[in-house]
Amino acid sequence: MKYLVIDFIIDVFFMIDVYFRYKCFPVIKNGSVVIDTQEIRQLYQRGRMAIDVISCIPLELLAFVWGQEYTFILRLIHLARVFQLPTYFAMTDHYLNLWNIRISAATSLLFRMFFYYVIVNHWCGCAWFAIHRYMERNIMYTWATVDCPGNFELAGHGCLAVWDDDLGYHNICDGGNMRRCYIRSVYFVITTISTVGYGDIAPVTEIETIWENVVVLIGACIFAGIIGAFTAYLSQIDTSGSTAFRTKLQKLQEYMKYRNLPDDLQTQILAYHQERWNRSQIIDERAVMNILPIPLQMDLSYAVLKRVIFKIPILKSCTAIVRERIAHALNLQVCPSSSTIYNVGDIGWDIYFIGSGLIEVILTTDTSVLDAVGKSNAYRLKQKADSCGLLYRIGNHFGETCLLSQSGVRQETTVARTLCELYLLPKSKLEEIWSYMAIDESRKFRNDLLNRNGNTWHSFDAFNDIDDDFDYEESSIREFGYGVESQETPLNSPSSSPASSTRSNGSTFVNWSSPKSTRYSVIHSQKNNRRSRLCIPRAEEKVRLKSFSAESAKEAMRLQKNGGRKRSVPRVSSISENSECNEPHTAQSAAIEIQRLVSAGEFTIP
Repeated sequence: MKYLVIDFIIDVFFMIDVYFRYKCFPVIKNGSVVIDTQEIRQLYQRGRMAIDVISCIPLELLAFVWGQEYTFILRLIHLARVFQLPTYFAMTDHYLNLWNIRISAATSLLFRMFFYYVIVNHWCGCAWFAIHRYMERNIMYTWATVDCPGNFELAGHGCLAVWDDDLGYHNICDGGNMRRCYIRSVYFVITTISTVGYGDIAPVTEIETIWENVVVLIGACIFAGIIGAFTAYLSQIDTSGSTAFRTKLQKLQEYMKYRNLPDDLQTQILAYHQERWNRSQIIDERAVMNILPIPLQMDLSYAVLKRVIFKIPILKSCTAIVRERIAHALNLQVCPSSSTIYNVGDIGWDIYFIGSGLIEVILTTDTSVLDAVGKSNAYRLKQKADSCGLLYRIGNHFGETCLLSQSGVRQETTVARTLCELYLLPKSKLEEIWSYMAIDESRKFRNDLLNRNGNTWHSFDAFNDIDDDFDYEESSIREFGYGVESQETPLNSPSSSPASSTRSNGSTFVNWSSPKSTRYSVIHSQKNNRRSRLCIPRAEEKVRLKSFSAESAKEAMRLQKNGGRKRSVPRVSSISENSECNEPHTAQSAAIEIQRLVSAGEFTIP
């Protein structure tokens, strides 16, 4: 009787569930949430409402009229709820995702198949016992009456059920021990489905044999599903789980060993992949993001890197949309301890933001590998070192001098003193972000990058637009002679009033005694002419030196000292048919290109 009370409580729960589903529970249709009451009712009526209502009818109440022996049959109507199991599983996956509990599809499938396996064993065991209880009551020998452990007499005491000659039927379970009968029934089903079949419990009558055949067929289908679920689970581990990651590292190590790469480079590569795996638990994070539209990619990137961005004061002070664009443009680089990030004279167009670890900055005293802007910028680097020190930590950034340079020549050496997590922001991406910002906002952001590091201000210079860094250009022109003809045009000469003059060969030079605003326009006119001759996009400012290294610059200096004598190397300064510049690919050809630019007065190496 106590089981009927529990069953009634469950029926009441499902009735309340049906009522709320019909009245107010929102549903999802085509990816949208439906909250209109009338539409909710229509969708529920066309869906599973009929099955839900039928499964909630309390037919057990008729047992008080017909007798308790019919209770089992009357309760079979509740099996209609089984058809809702797939829906319940889908809802479970949905709520687990809302609670940020990650379960892969293969793992979920495996759990479902095990659940179905347990349920099928239970149902088949109950049916096996029901055959003995309801269909073979007046048969002396059944599977239960011959199940006599200890070699007891068949159908006698000690068996699962005992035959009564006087009554002409057997009892349900000897001693009323229903738990023992249920366990023996499920035991028979498990051994049959698993094809073990010990033989201690076997069918006796014809109907029992038929049911055993049905159980075997059901077991074959269930085991096929379980094997498929295991296959999907193991395949998922091999392609995207920890096993796949270990396989990837093993192939990578074999490749590095075959190429005989330096040990420090191998350490950097392995540390990078290990850190990426620890952070995302996925082999290719970009591949997952690329299937999303750009706005969702920005939201996802910001959600992943929000913790890092808020550690960097300069990025934290930006607006929300700018932070999202920056997060989408950042690239992770992991540097082991004592590894060199870049050397002075190398070419680079990235700004580095420190997410974790310590970075040491080493200033150079040899300016031979620096470009003109780097030499004129030396005092700012010294000022920055005096204010911020040479050891950077979380929240600091470095490499921002690429914003002032047209060649990308690095002006310092940076070394990781601990395991560091760096986030790279390319200059091209930064300029794209600035194009979406207001002029004052982008100018403030640029000034912060150049004058501030973390919460410390090291200078207070006002930098205008990217093309308007006139003071640095002018100082470079004064010092290294970009078009300057001071001997030809004395400062006090009457002819020095124009902002520019023309040489005998038709070229133009700057008159430095003219007003600054006038000289400004002349200088930038010369800059634009140099850009047009080099086929360089104005917004990029990368010239041909994008792929040059410090070795290339030294080679160019050697050629210049030798009087510009070139070796027989194919000319690399040709312009293709689509008017795009061909960049040099070797150190020597790059050096020849630099030497050509120096000869043309477009680049200077003292």
